[in-house]
Amino acid sequence: MVLRDLHFSFDSDALETAYSDDLSKLSHFLTVHPEQNISIQGHSSDEGTDAYNLDLSYKRAQAVGEWLVGEGITPERLRFEAYGSSRPISELSQKANRRVEVILLKE
Repeated sequence: MVLRDLHFSFDSDALETAYSDDLSKLSHFLTVHPEQNISIQGHSSDEGTDAYNLDLSYKRAQAVGEWLVGEGITPERLRFEAYGSSRPISELSQKANRRVEVILLKE
């Protein structure tokens, strides 16, 4: 399971309300499967310095994690990873690269 539909505005780590349904589904899944842990992977476009983009991508991952913790998911189940602009999914769309992906872990 990979959730790839969480995109962010330029230079922002704020979650958009448009993704509430997706996050609610993820929260419900994690509630029903308390043994399941996830990796929350933050990404950015290549606009700006590498250091800035790495920090911003981590903040984006944290924003998703904070939302999940607010819904009752324990922080120990969440692993945060930041990739900055090192893993683009589109060479044509900077917006598509400003995202968070959620990966189920097989631990």
